[in-house]
Amino acid sequence: MKLRKIILAGLAILTLASCQKDPEPFMTLSSKKVSVAAEGGSLSFDLSANVYYRVLVDDTWMSITDKTEAGDITTFNLTIAPNSETLPREGVIRFIGDGVTPLKLTVNQSGIVPRGVNPSSITVEPESTSAKFTVLGDKAWTASSSNPEFNLSATSGVGEMEVNVSFPANEGYTEKTATINVTIAGENYTVSITQKALGKPQGILADWALNTIKATTSEFFADATLQTTPGTGGKYIPASTGNGKIEYYACERPSEYVLKSGYNCKRLVGGNGDPYVEGTIVGDYWYITGEYVREIPDGTAIDFYFVTKFGTYVSNYWMVEYLDGDTWKPALPTSTITETATVSGATGEPLATPYSAEITYNVAGTFDASNNGAYIAVQGTFTTSVPMNAIKLRFSPSGRVGFKDGKYIDVINQSNQSRFSAQHPSNPDGTAVKEYNEHVTLKFSEK
Repeated sequence: MKLRKIILAGLAILTLASCQKDPEPFMTLSSKKVSVAAEGGSLSFDLSANVYYRVLVDDTWMSITDKTEAGDITTFNLTIAPNSETLPREGVIRFIGDGVTPLKLTVNQSGIVPRGVNPSSITVEPESTSAKFTVLGDKAWTASSSNPEFNLSATSGVGEMEVNVSFPANEGYTEKTATINVTIAGENYTVSITQKALGKPQGILADWALNTIKATTSEFFADATLQTTPGTGGKYIPASTGNGKIEYYACERPSEYVLKSGYNCKRLVGGNGDPYVEGTIVGDYWYITGEYVREIPDGTAIDFYFVTKFGTYVSNYWMVEYLDGDTWKPALPTSTITETATVSGATGEPLATPYSAEITYNVAGTFDASNNGAYIAVQGTFTTSVPMNAIKLRFSPSGRVGFKDGKYIDVINQSNQSRFSAQHPSNPDGTAVKEYNEHVTLKFSEK
C-alpha cells in the first residue's frame, strides 16, 4: 500500500514538472529617444532583458562609460561630447538580443548657438549716417561705443539682436572710427566701424562765363551812382557755375588826387560782358570769392584764371593775392621794381618833389598795337596752408606811375580803368583776338 502511494506521488510530481514552460525572452528600453544640449554631458537609461545581447554605438561623439546591473535591469551611463557645429546631430545606440527584436536608442544633440558679433568690421562712406550689426547667442550681453558720436540703439539685451549704430555724416578729410565693445557671458567681442573721409575736392569752385552772363552782370554790378564811400557798394557779379562773387572795393579817395567829374568810382559792363571800373587807384582792388559746400582742407591746390586789361592812366604793375586764413599771400611769384616819375598827371607840370618808390608786383601789363593796354591772361596755382570755407583772391594796382605816359598818378579820371574780359588774350604782337568766351575761374587743381 505504501509503495503504491509513493509511486502515485512521483507520477504527480513528473506531471507538474512537464506542465511548466521556459520564460519568454524579452528586451526593453526605458527610453527610445533622448535630447541633449550642444554642451553635451552625461545621462543614464535602463535596459531590461533576460536574453544575451550586444550593444553597438554608431557614433564616436557618445560613449557608454559604465553600467550597473540589478537582476534583469542594467543601468547604462552615457557620456555625450560637446557639439562644436551649429547644425544639430543624431546618434544611435543599438541593442541586438538573441531571439528578440533589436532595439535602438536615438540621441539628438542640438547645434551650438553662435556667440559673438556679426560682422566684426564695418566700413561706410562719408555720407552714411548708420550701420548695423547682430549680437549672436542666447545669453545676456552688454555693449558700449568708444566714440560718443556713434550711438547704439541698444546697450544690453538677452539673446540674438540686431543693433543699429547712428552717427553724423563725415564732412571732414580724416576718417572717423569707433570700436563697439560687446560682452556676452563674460566674453568680450568687438565691432570696428570706419567712416571714410571725404575725398579730395574736385572740379569748379566758382566760374564766371562773362559773355554769357552779361545781362546778369549789368543788373548786379553796373552802377550809375558814383561810389563816394569805401567798400563794395553792395555790387557784385554772381558766379554762373558754383557759388561765388566778383566785387570791387573802392578805397577812400585821398585829397592828393584831382577828381575829374564823373569818375570817382564808376562800375560799368562792356558790350561783351566785361565788368570794368573807371577811377581805379592804389588801394582799390577786385575781390573774387569762391565758396565751397564744406570746409576746404589745408594743402588744397587752387587753379585760378582770368583775362584782364589795364587803362592808360593806371599802374602797369599789379598784385594778385589769396587769403590764407587771415593772411594775404602772393598767388604768383613776385618781383620788385623801382618806379619813378617827375611829371604830374593832373597838371602836366614837374612835381615839386620827384616820385621814386620800390614796389612789389606779380602781374605786369603790356601794350597792344595802338600803344594801349593789351589783353593778358593771369593764371596760376597756389596751395592753402589752413582749412577754409571759401577761396578769396584780391587783385590790386601796386604803383603810382601811369601805364602809358609815365606820369605820376594824382588824378582820377576815365583812363584809370581796370577790367576782367571775355576776350581772349591778345596775340604776341598785341593785336586783339576777337573772341569773347573767356571766363574768370577758381577750381580745385587736378595736379
